[in-house]
Amino acid sequence: MSETQPGPIRIRLKAEDYAGFQLYQGRWQLVGMFVFYACLFVLLAKWSGLLQAASGLAVVIPAALIVSGLMVWYQIYRMRVRSGKRFEGEGLSGLEQQIELAETEVRHTAGGQTTGLPWDEIRKAAESSRAILIYFASNKVILLPKRDIADLADVKAALRRHLPASKLRLKG
Repeated sequence: MSETQPGPIRIRLKAEDYAGFQLYQGRWQLVGMFVFYACLFVLLAKWSGLLQAASGLAVVIPAALIVSGLMVWYQIYRMRVRSGKRFEGEGLSGLEQQIELAETEVRHTAGGQTTGLPWDEIRKAAESSRAILIYFASNKVILLPKRDIADLADVKAALRRHLPASKLRLKG
């Protein structure tokens, strides 16, 4: 592991990055919705009399899973569309940002304004399939798309060096 700080990371967020963050934040809610819809469908089938025989389960359960999957897929689609509109509305499209994982703080520069966030004020650092997320509030993050990180191992090493294990949700 490298003991040096990684250099500044230049990022230019895209609407799909923002949508990916929204889906990452709501992933457990989507799982819960899927289970809820499937159970509701089975209960409605039971109450309507479709489950009189055990053979009815062979039809109702796959149908419940398909219907639940379609309903969750629709929710994901809506989330992507809404987050894309919000992304464009907040003026983030095309905005270049620079993040530096310095020894004493995380520095975030956007639109000519630099903000320093001391390491002890960071709530957690997480990793999704496409990004590193540095949370400074429950739903406010510094989003680092992996495509913009030159050396992912150095970034993870810096996060591990500055944050306690209880605040880290990194893969590998």
